[in-house]
Amino acid sequence: MSRKITDGLTNQQRYYLRCKNDPDFKKSRNESQKQWRKKNPQKSKDNCKAYYEKNKAKEQERAKIKFQKFKAGGYSDKHRLNQRVNCHKRRIAKECKAPLTTEQWLQILENAGGCCELCGSSEDITIDHIKPIIKGGKHTAKNIQVLCRKCNSSKGAKCG
Repeated sequence: MSRKITDGLTNQQRYYLRCKNDPDFKKSRNESQKQWRKKNPQKSKDNCKAYYEKNKAKEQERAKIKFQKFKAGGYSDKHRLNQRVNCHKRRIAKECKAPLTTEQWLQILENAGGCCELCGSSEDITIDHIKPIIKGGKHTAKNIQVLCRKCNSSKGAKCG
């Protein structure tokens, strides 16, 4: 005996509502999707290509709008900061067990007064690794200092 659903929703709408209202369902669904993609890398790649080809104009327009927004400076400073920190996180996540968080970086920046620790400049502040990652340093709060781009570039991969 089949049950007749009379709520007037499509399966896709029901799925969206279930994901929105039940975080455990969404988490388990995402996990099963990751496992499937890991077991079927070629099928996953083919599905992505097929989706892109089917929706090429829409995807290109979305990318164009995103790029224009980025170019026009439409992202907040916090968004840019998150992008920078996340870029570092991805690069060294495999080696580091406690990577630097945005909150930790903001605390370090506040403790330094928002100024370069070498020259005192407050312009173009960057994250600097005291012991460079290339020389075995980690991307953690203990290994981070606040430097301006000029001082960071002149320091290069030197320790200290």
